[in-house]
Amino acid sequence: MMNYEMMKLELRRIDVCDVSMAITCIICDMETELNDINTTDDRKEILKGSIRKWQKLKDEIKKQFEAQDK
Repeated sequence: MMNYEMMKLELRRIDVCDVSMAITCIICDMETELNDINTTDDRKEILKGSIRKWQKLKDEIKKQFEAQDK
């Protein structure tokens, strides 16, 4: 299977909530590091990209979650 291909996962609602919460924790940890005065500029750029990536995934989970709740 190629990375661009769609795949379907079957998870219980609580499992999806756990995944979303874990992503929130990852983002929060990265934001904390991003705001640390000891974080280098290079690392800050990496963190910004990582935050965008994880936020995009979290937003997609939320979108699909809401669509199934209708």
